Amino acid sequence: MRDASVLLSIALLGALAACGEAKDAPLAEAKTPECAAMPAEDYVWIPGATFAMGADAHLPEEGPARDATVAGFWMSTHEVTNAEFAEFVKATGYKTLAEQDPPKLPGAPPEMLIPGGAVFTAPTDGNPNWWRWVVGAEWRRPAGPETNIDGRGRDPVVQIGYDDALAYAKWKGK
Repeated sequence: MRDASVLLSIALLGALAACGEAKDAPLAEAKTPECAAMPAEDYVWIPGATFAMGADAHLPEEGPARDATVAGFWMSTHEVTNAEFAEFVKATGYKTLAEQDPPKLPGAPPEMLIPGGAVFTAPTDGNPNWWRWVVGAEWRRPAGPETNIDGRGRDPVVQIGYDDALAYAKWKGK
């Protein structure tokens, strides 16, 4: 779930990359761009870089290995919490992707075409799968209908996708 909150932080703040000028300086010399909307105490500047994305030697969907470039962006120094996301949902009535009917995908099993989300499960000798689809898993019920976020307002919000993060960022003005 921590990976999901990190992804949210990156997604929310990736949209902020346009705040500064592009820098051609090496990473060691990269300077923080000026952007009045980003208070220094709440955000850090992540310089852009080129990296090798994918792999040729593992699973087919990981390849081919290729160079990818990411522009610099601002990142919050903390994840978006359940309480912060709840405020957004209350103010807007927003429904996350996990709460909506998924698109009809040819060949997908019917049990996968019901609102829900992928839930991390530690692999065992008998089951090497790390993730499993759970009907009803969404940000208020992160591991499925039998779970909730009561008393976890300060925990990072999970079970949201890129579009959800972008909607939150636009609402928050970030």
